[in-house]
Amino acid sequence: MAVKAVLYSEFHVTLGPQLVFQSPSGFFTKDQFGDIDKYLISKPELAGKVLTVRTERYQIVSCPVHITGDRYLRNYLLFNVALVFAVDVAVAPFEPVVRKLASVLRSLEIEIGYIVGDGKHQLEAVLHSVRDELNRAGRADVPINVANTLRLQVAAQHEECPLVELHEVAVPLCNLRELPREQLDWAIAELIPHINGANYAKAIAERSEVHVAIVLKALRCLATRGLVAIVPPFQFHSLYLVTREVGRLLVDPKLQHECEIFTHFGPQARLSASALFELYCDFTPRHAYWTVADFTERHDCIKLGVDVRRFIYFGVIHRLLRKVARHPIRDTAGALKDMKEVDIESFERVETSVPGEILEGKHTTDQICCEVEISIRQLGELLDSDPYTHFFYR
Repeated sequence: MAVKAVLYSEFHVTLGPQLVFQSPSGFFTKDQFGDIDKYLISKPELAGKVLTVRTERYQIVSCPVHITGDRYLRNYLLFNVALVFAVDVAVAPFEPVVRKLASVLRSLEIEIGYIVGDGKHQLEAVLHSVRDELNRAGRADVPINVANTLRLQVAAQHEECPLVELHEVAVPLCNLRELPREQLDWAIAELIPHINGANYAKAIAERSEVHVAIVLKALRCLATRGLVAIVPPFQFHSLYLVTREVGRLLVDPKLQHECEIFTHFGPQARLSASALFELYCDFTPRHAYWTVADFTERHDCIKLGVDVRRFIYFGVIHRLLRKVARHPIRDTAGALKDMKEVDIESFERVETSVPGEILEGKHTTDQICCEVEISIRQLGELLDSDPYTHFFYR
């Protein structure tokens, strides 16, 4: 049973936030409601936003409604319908349900005074039926009155995206700016102008002035919903290898069409899927150090009408390519042992530029570049000239 309870609360002009009714009855005590009432009956600025509150035992998902008008005391009405879940339940599929429930009740109140009139007496039974049907079938078709039926559907649940790292890039899979702003979490709305397929997560946090932990969580949410893909950063000095999955590009018409559209650039005619397949196959193991820069020197991608960045990203997103991670290891002990023969200036340049604890072989060059905020080329020039730094690839 995913939905543990349904709560209906209102702001009373003299008594403050009130839990008017709940299904099942007695699920929350007055004291328990008092711990969360400020999040359910929130400020008008949060009206229309889906909010999730976590307690030790539950998650409460709601969408506050604020209506102004001279028919109300103090000229406004503030109410909320919330769904309650266990702490381990993925609540994202239920967010559209909560949003639509709030929207329908708001419209009914504006049109016929449903909340302040006799409708409130019927609402308890309606919400009880909503809870039962969502738990039974993942959808609900509940009559509200003779003219209106409440139709709700739990969204399809996507496989949750792995945790996003600071150095990773979010690639938009649709036009994020066209998403209805009222349906977006405030943090996601702040990030969208900075999600362009080039900025990595840390840069998005800095440019949007949103806390990095919130940015990582928001990007993971967008990826789980299929709106962005999380990939390693694109750089011309990066190494890629083709995978066995590339064969799908010859037999999957949908993938072929998507590849042709996604990678196309300029006024030239789009390359065929078979031509794109041949380009991907050029990232073969026989080219042990075949970087993107090497690839572009061999193929005039501008003349071909291929956006190199999007070509690489499409390959990674669909597992046609994989990025080869480069891990530097610095033998500081060996350098100190041979100090008399070491170029002191070169040694100190590495020591002052890159903390020794991240040159232990566990960090990739992408992670290091993000942490110390230098380009992959600068890092390469710094470490390649150091005889005590070695690399392994995987």
